[in-house]
Amino acid sequence: MYITLTATVAQTALYQYCACTGYEPPDLFASGPNGLPLDDLILIILGVGLLFLTPALLFRNTKDINARYHPKHINRTISFILLAYIISVVALGLYIEFHEQFFGHAEGNASGVPNDLAYIRAHLLFGFMVVPLLLGTLLNMDLLKGKKQLSLLLGIVILIITAGLAGTFTWTLLLSPILIEISVYLTALLLFVFAFLLMRNLDKN
Repeated sequence: MYITLTATVAQTALYQYCACTGYEPPDLFASGPNGLPLDDLILIILGVGLLFLTPALLFRNTKDINARYHPKHINRTISFILLAYIISVVALGLYIEFHEQFFGHAEGNASGVPNDLAYIRAHLLFGFMVVPLLLGTLLNMDLLKGKKQLSLLLGIVILIITAGLAGTFTWTLLLSPILIEISVYLTALLLFVFAFLLMRNLDKN
């Protein structure tokens, strides 16, 4: 958690500084057009922190700081989300950074520029929009009652993550956004269903 928190704060501070000053994070371990930007290095550290969290999530029931109970099947789904994030955002992004002969830094005349532009859109939609929404929903599923409700929502979440993970690769490599679109639409559906079930449970109480 400390690794993840430190990386999150560092990355936020770096991006705010870049936005205000126009500073461009330097490339580390550069070789020709390839290299690892400083902000991506921080993202890798964030990924390492998330990876360290997954064993406990896979095998334990947990309580959050408000003593709210999260059973193992929810924690396992959260670990699946974290692993999908690491693969689609961190690992695929790292691969692109060291194959810029093809991807061309998403500019210029390199043959893979459309692929790099597709990755930029895909990982922003999935990694930085869909994933946080799913985590927030899962961490509040203890507010619902009944195994059928939880099973329905967890099933939708797994479909979203599977489509989003596969979609990040298919949009980047095949320039087909259909799976990412499915992931986004299913996320909207999940939020509506969760809100409906939550309001119905509150009415019953």
